[in-house]
Amino acid sequence: METSNPIAPSTKQMTVARWTDILWLRGLLILALGLGIFFRVTGLGNKIYSHDEAYASLRSAGYGKGDVLIFIQDGRDHTVQEIRSFLQPDKSKTIIDTLLITARSGPHQAPLFYLLAHLWMRLVGDTTTAMRGLAALFGLLSILCMYWLSRELFHSPQKALLTTALFAISPFQILYSQDARPYSLWTLATLLSSAALLGALRTNRLKGWLLYGLTIVVGVYTHALFLLVALVHGLYFAGLYLRGYKKEYSGFLLACLLAFLAYLPWLFMFVSYWQGAVEGMDWVNRSTSWQQFIKGWALIFSSPFLDLDFSTGNLISYLLRGLVLVLIAWGLVYLAVRGSFQEKMFILSLFVIPASAFLLPDLLMGGMRSVSGRYFVPVTIAATMAVAYLLSDKLENLQFSASIRWRLLTGLVMAASLASNLNSLPAESWWIKELGRVRPDFVNIVDQDQTLLIISTGQHGTTIGDVLLLSLELNQDVHFRFVKSSKDFTSDGMYKQIYWFPGSSEEVLEISQREGLQVEQVLPETLWQIQAGDECMICAGDSSD
Repeated sequence: METSNPIAPSTKQMTVARWTDILWLRGLLILALGLGIFFRVTGLGNKIYSHDEAYASLRSAGYGKGDVLIFIQDGRDHTVQEIRSFLQPDKSKTIIDTLLITARSGPHQAPLFYLLAHLWMRLVGDTTTAMRGLAALFGLLSILCMYWLSRELFHSPQKALLTTALFAISPFQILYSQDARPYSLWTLATLLSSAALLGALRTNRLKGWLLYGLTIVVGVYTHALFLLVALVHGLYFAGLYLRGYKKEYSGFLLACLLAFLAYLPWLFMFVSYWQGAVEGMDWVNRSTSWQQFIKGWALIFSSPFLDLDFSTGNLISYLLRGLVLVLIAWGLVYLAVRGSFQEKMFILSLFVIPASAFLLPDLLMGGMRSVSGRYFVPVTIAATMAVAYLLSDKLENLQFSASIRWRLLTGLVMAASLASNLNSLPAESWWIKELGRVRPDFVNIVDQDQTLLIISTGQHGTTIGDVLLLSLELNQDVHFRFVKSSKDFTSDGMYKQIYWFPGSSEEVLEISQREGLQVEQVLPETLWQIQAGDECMICAGDSSD
């Protein structure tokens, strides 16, 4: 199957760039790589667990939301440890349970991450830090794969080094490398499979194509959205084929066939439990405002390089994001004009196809797919590579006055990423932590001795996630009591503090009138404190501590 090399680097690509001979700049790139490692492994437990992370731990342990619901509706008060046990695999739960739970409740996400997390729980632990440590490991491996991919695509150690440095300190990549969900593994699979494809095209050997097929299997078993990456690969190969590289099709087709055959068992599970995938993705059809679209798009597309706090409404934040978006657009256009066919075909396809898959449905049919940053993993990779291509090309300018400006811009881009990572590192929450009603202020209020937290499970679809998060944050002296409605609550005087969550004015009004208790709102329409007293009182104004 060996042939002559069909994709030889051009003379321009083989040119040794002089800018890497500059000691301080070379040191800056190496420092960026070191900081990328540091930010991925530091402060893994700083941020509060999100709903999706809790559900990932639940699934990895071999349980489903239904198991929790059945347990909590037995009429007893439950300890924190009893609830937390659902996030810890016991001897009765095996990796097969994790596989079946994933198939039934989330077949669109695929099982590989959850199976690895199940084993990780048993070997390393199930704490917040331990679970995020697995994601961080995938993030670290992604740095190596980005260098491999960049060397294969650019045929230039200088471009590969700068691309890898920008990727290493990318705020987007670091955030998802500290998130106990499959997205850092999806990043790794995208980079690994792409590098394997380019390597197989270069060598055209059977072992290269078998490796590529294996990486495709890893990708499709990581997340269904990896199919978008596979589509990019198919279009890239088709483009090369039409350009005259026609000796590789047998190896590529063999790799695709093997990957498809390996995916058939999960494809059968996906079809069998497709309703679980539909229910799990129902939220994407919710409508949102144009203001939220614009804010979300600006946040997501600039996050590979800048991720300062966007909630303050500070115009400087918007301006900086706008400048980053201009830089990314410049990089894409520059690549389209100056890049080789292979470079522009691969990077532009990796950017446009996944972005269009979420932007167009929202624009044409409505929904909120395109404001979920986790779906844009391939897009952020492509944006990083495009900007790195622009900067490295400009840094090769032999005119000192022009070169110094581009060195300064490169330093500013890295400084923006560094500032973003320093900003988010100590934070207790961030924009990727979605659906979190259980905030630090909530936990600080409830986390007291001899406290009973009444959980209303009736009309609140995210209650199970809230309860799992609380079990990770609260001390052992807090107990849970689960009721379907306020009519099921009775006061027994066994606890010093009683709270009602998640509450509404109607529910607590019914409690206060029926039980003769004082009910005071602590957090708006979320948390209420119930106190025994001679007079009944509802405080529905501003929240207080």
